[in-house]
Amino acid sequence: MSTPGSDMTPLGMTEAYHTTQEWLAFIGEPTTRIEDPADGVLQLYTEHRMVRIRVGPDPAGQGAVIAMMRAAAENEHLDVAMFSPTGYNPSALEFAEIRGIALFALTPLGDVVGETVAARSLMPAAEFIPAFSERALATADPLFDRHQPEPKDDLEITAIEWTSCPRCGVRQHPNLATCAACGASLDAADADESADAAVPTAHGARDSEILYSLTCNTCGSHDIEVAQR
Repeated sequence: MSTPGSDMTPLGMTEAYHTTQEWLAFIGEPTTRIEDPADGVLQLYTEHRMVRIRVGPDPAGQGAVIAMMRAAAENEHLDVAMFSPTGYNPSALEFAEIRGIALFALTPLGDVVGETVAARSLMPAAEFIPAFSERALATADPLFDRHQPEPKDDLEITAIEWTSCPRCGVRQHPNLATCAACGASLDAADADESADAAVPTAHGARDSEILYSLTCNTCGSHDIEVAQR
């Protein structure tokens, strides 16, 4: 069965555990006890169910389902269910269907998918959204989509062609109409008239004009603090 996000990296044990625990609480079966019986295996207990989380590189097989049933033998009053981030092979699904066992798959996006009839009967009517998913972030933050601009393949990055004020010499962004430093017009038609004005120098110019004539060698900004000697 192809599940959403199946071409992505499967959930690890930590994400699988949190997703399963949150889902159980979501359907009204909070976890009361947790066991760690083997590598790649966690067992969660609720009031009515023993739930095994199996994390491995391959789909869970029939042997994994039988091992879960053996572990549940001493708790015959509890129903059993398994959650697997890598899904199940056909023999495991067939075996579980015959015995009415609930098998759930966990997608890389944190979705819970019922793979057997018994599992699908437990699926809630409301949509479950795991806390770590992007959908959960979007739900919590109405502005989330605005924070995630869509990539544009045809985006062209071009260098800014800075211009200099003809009056004071401070570098200016080409979109500006007047100099941010001295207020002179940056329009080409007014360039000759502005150029006729003398550029302020340290000889008789006001301190503010002197500062305006200083520019950063990197960005052209005139916001420069003069060091006192």
